Amino acid sequence: MGSIIDRAVTLGVRHFFLFTGTIGAFVAIPLAVALYATFAGEGAQIEAIIRAIEHGARTVPNLSPAASPLWQIGVADAAFFIVGALGSIGANAVALNVAAILSDAPPSFSHSTGRAFARAPQTLGVFGLGFLIGLGATILFGGVAVLVVLAIVEWYRLGMHSALALSACITAAIFLFAAILAIFMLLNAALIFAEFATVLERRRVVDAVATSFTRVFARGEWKRILLLTAVLGVVAMLIAFAGELAVAAFLAVGSLAAAGAAYLAAELVAMSLVAVFYAVYFCDIVDREAAAEPEPR
Repeated sequence: MGSIIDRAVTLGVRHFFLFTGTIGAFVAIPLAVALYATFAGEGAQIEAIIRAIEHGARTVPNLSPAASPLWQIGVADAAFFIVGALGSIGANAVALNVAAILSDAPPSFSHSTGRAFARAPQTLGVFGLGFLIGLGATILFGGVAVLVVLAIVEWYRLGMHSALALSACITAAIFLFAAILAIFMLLNAALIFAEFATVLERRRVVDAVATSFTRVFARGEWKRILLLTAVLGVVAMLIAFAGELAVAAFLAVGSLAAAGAAYLAAELVAMSLVAVFYAVYFCDIVDREAAAEPEPR
């Protein structure tokens, strides 16, 4: 895993503008629309916060998502869905360049984006299937979580007030939620690998999904994937923190446009690095599978 992370970081830094620009070419416009629709209703609140800070007010008003009208919320949701769909195609273009670099071939923005667009129907098929799987899993696990919480509340209401029993219930709930989170991480990785497989291995939708789920769940990769996801989580948090600092700095001088641009840039960087990390790992899995197969006679 150390070598995978090292290669991903090296490629991500060395080809930073290529990868970030590739993702940006696909999602920058719909992401900007989504962010505008999300924060447009909060513009007046942000200005009120800035004025309160400038006048040394002891209390600063809080941002409220309820300030956005329903049409803006609908536009934001639709735009974020489009970002997810186009981001899948953009991530495939990044993966094509990662695979080219790892095989000592020169990367190409035009070639990778062209090949990614050519396989867009298959990629979007996996994306749509993944959306349905994610929606079903969210409903299922959400229902389980609600039942667990209700069971703990009911148990406590019936007189099970001992500290030991309550601690045991809370510990069990924490482990359950951790298991649910781990399953979501593995599902996400399997679907990302399936999207890569539609382009890098030219698999059909069902074959790509079945192969990727087998790679993740049936070949002992799940521990490594969870570790990779944890690393990506840390990296994403650092990028988000840097983006929030930039946003706060621009808001402090009253520049909402610059703050939005900083937030957009942070999102693009995070998306490109996630694509690079998973692409490097995907290529590593494919190489290990090829090395394990007997040579044809």
